[in-house]
Amino acid sequence: MTDNYFLDINVIQPLPPNNVNRDDTGTPKTAVYGGVTRARISSQALKRAVREQFQQRHLPENELGRPTREVEALLTEAIKAKNSDVDAEALAKELWKAIKTTKAKENANSDEGDGKKSYLVFFSNKQVEALADLAIGSQDAIDKKEARRVAAEANGLELALFGRMIADAPEINVDAAVQVAHGISTHAVELESDYFTAVDQFVDDPGAAMIGDIGFSSSTMYRYAAINLGELMTNLGDPQAVQQATDAFVRSFIMSMPSGKQNTFANITVPDAVLVVLRKGRPLSLAGAFERPVTAGSESGYVAASCSELAQYDKQLQENFVGAPAASFVVRTDNAGEELDAVADRVTLDELMNKLGEVLPSVVGEQA
Repeated sequence: MTDNYFLDINVIQPLPPNNVNRDDTGTPKTAVYGGVTRARISSQALKRAVREQFQQRHLPENELGRPTREVEALLTEAIKAKNSDVDAEALAKELWKAIKTTKAKENANSDEGDGKKSYLVFFSNKQVEALADLAIGSQDAIDKKEARRVAAEANGLELALFGRMIADAPEINVDAAVQVAHGISTHAVELESDYFTAVDQFVDDPGAAMIGDIGFSSSTMYRYAAINLGELMTNLGDPQAVQQATDAFVRSFIMSMPSGKQNTFANITVPDAVLVVLRKGRPLSLAGAFERPVTAGSESGYVAASCSELAQYDKQLQENFVGAPAASFVVRTDNAGEELDAVADRVTLDELMNKLGEVLPSVVGEQA
């Protein structure tokens, strides 16, 4: 338990036939939970979809970043853009060497000294710009302490949310302020296969020119993420920036979905229910509501039954373990049923964002 506030985001979303997240064989990912097979969407895929939403929502470019294995090339590009007369590659190499505190482990599959790392390095665009200015302005060797200081400041929205871990430079590590769970179906699923053929329209041949199959599943998914508002304040240092980051993540997480095989299945849906809860002391996933797989009603499907289980489980946890939250809101369609209204104030998505805008300033003020 801590004094930090956490914002829990619980999403119930129906997905018609789809293959949004597949394994190395092309098969939709699954997990066993509650003794049965569930459809699964990996947390990595969900986070990637959120970050793509950041770009689509036209967030300020300097608040974002470009994780890359070719960090020296990234720094070279920024230095060249500011001053084409300097040896940008040499400065970038010296700059990265100054930032590191241990010897870098080069990619075993790359030529020695090519600057490609065996892991992704994530600097915010603001940090890249500042590091380029430092390199260009250095009269002699780049000062290591100054390089690390610059690399640790101006995290930007995206980096503050998702964090950074660099084994070669632990001094500039950033603890992630968000946790994203693997999405799972609220019920048991059976994987299916779509057998298809394609006709060659240039050659006059009535037969199939191509035969194939694509795995897919259909499900009602439970997705969960939590924002540690105290950690976010530590990473950004500005209440207004925390508000902006929270707004961007909440809306993007709710409205995003990995796009695997989307042209094939067009599984373009939005949630039927979103339960957002502000808690003090700890985050709380409600995945336990679905440890016993939901069964579909003869006419109601899985959405209403899943929302009913979610509401009942949240109520039981409040009564027996965690107490009442600081605030709780639900955005839902009529398909979700009315049971969630008993544990949260019903609002629209835009109203939710406005409500969070009213509640968070005082909460973030406590975290400062």
